[in-house]
Amino acid sequence: MFSGTATAVVALTGDRAVFGHIAESIAVRGPPSDFEAGLSRIARLLLAIIAVMAPLVFLINWLTKGDWFGALLFAMAVGVGLVPEMLPMLVTVNLARRALAMSRGARSSSSGWPRSRTWAPWTPSARTRPTR
Repeated sequence: MFSGTATAVVALTGDRAVFGHIAESIAVRGPPSDFEAGLSRIARLLLAIIAVMAPLVFLINWLTKGDWFGALLFAMAVGVGLVPEMLPMLVTVNLARRALAMSRGARSSSSGWPRSRTWAPWTPSARTRPTR
């Protein structure tokens, strides 16, 4: 169909519509799992390390070279460069901690892992292939 007209009837709006229900289900979050809590703890530690390292690099570079602008740019580059280096370490440390806890029999294998609780109520509402 290339052109034409159509008439639509809106039966439900807002939270009662399908999209409103999906938005409502996404907004509901339960308490963080052990894995999510561990991620946030390690992330705060890594941010603290970056917050200490960047000013130290700035001060040492400024005092040894005498160029404060170059030292500032270098310290910012160090701070920005540390983030992608630390992200894989963040996930690896938490996975290792959880594996160690599981090997000691602290909990069952699925109790601390994040669940797809926001995706569970979703149902496909449209066809994936065109009708012929």
